[in-house]
Amino acid sequence: MLESKVDLSTIAIWLGHESVQTTHRYMIASMSRKEDALAKGLVAAGRNPGTDATERRGNILDSLESL
Repeated sequence: MLESKVDLSTIAIWLGHESVQTTHRYMIASMSRKEDALAKGLVAAGRNPGTDATERRGNILDSLESL
C-alpha cells in the first residue's frame, strides 16, 4: 500500500494499529525481504511460493486473500 502512495496513517488504521509508530516498523524492511519471509511461510505451510518474483508475488497474494 505504501508503494501505491497510501499514507502511513491510513495504513495504520487499516491494519488496526494503535499508533503510526507501530506501522512504521514494517516500513524498515524492503519489499523483497517481506516477500522472501512470506514465501518461507508458504513453504512451511506446504504451499508453493513460486520460482520467480512475479509468480511468487502472485502466489503470496493468493494465499493472503484466502485467509
